[in-house]
Amino acid sequence: MSRLYLRLIIIPFLMISAALIVIQARPYDDHALREFLLPEGCPAPCFMGIRPGVTTMTEAERLLNESQWVGKITFANSTYIAWTWSGEQPTWINQTPKGTLSGADNTVTALQVGSRIRFGDMQLDMGRTGILEQWAYQTGRYATYTVSYPEHHLKLNFMVDCKNRIRYLQPVTIIFGDNLTDDNRSVGSNLQWSFFKCSA
Repeated sequence: MSRLYLRLIIIPFLMISAALIVIQARPYDDHALREFLLPEGCPAPCFMGIRPGVTTMTEAERLLNESQWVGKITFANSTYIAWTWSGEQPTWINQTPKGTLSGADNTVTALQVGSRIRFGDMQLDMGRTGILEQWAYQTGRYATYTVSYPEHHLKLNFMVDCKNRIRYLQPVTIIFGDNLTDDNRSVGSNLQWSFFKCSA
C-alpha cells in the first residue's frame, strides 16, 4: 500500500517538474510587449501616438477621439482626460479601469493604462534595474509597489496579496511619462526581493 501511495505522489511530481523545465527552456518572446511599451517611430515615452512632454492636451484629445481602441471620452479639461475602452484595444490592456491623461500648461505629462501584463513579464523585458518603492500597505492584507524605469520613461504600479505574495503574477498599471521620479537615486540593481513585504 505504501508503494502505491509513493507512486501516486512521485508520478505527478515528476510530470509537473518536467512541464516546468520545458516552460523554462522556451525562449522568451517579448516582441509584442516591447512594441507596446516602446513603439518604433514614436520616441519614448509614447502610447497611441501621444507623447508626454510633447503632445498638447488638445492634440491628445483629438488622437483619442480618432482611435478605434477608445470607447468614449468621459471627462476632459486642460489638465485631465479620462476614457473608456471600446473592446478593440490589444488584449493586454485591461478595459475595466479607464485610461487617463494628466497635463499641465496644455501639455500631456503622464498617461496611465491598466494592463493584464504580469509584473514577471515586465521584469523579464525591462530587467531588474528599476527603482522600487513601497508606497502603501495594510499589515497582513496587501502591499502596493511602484517600480520606475526612468531610462524608458515608464512606471509600474501593482499590488501584492500578503496571503500568497506571488509578485511575479500580479498585473501592472503602466504609467508613461517624463520625469516620473523626483529624486536622484541611481538606477542599479535596486529590485531587492527582500523589500517585498507586507509591513513597514
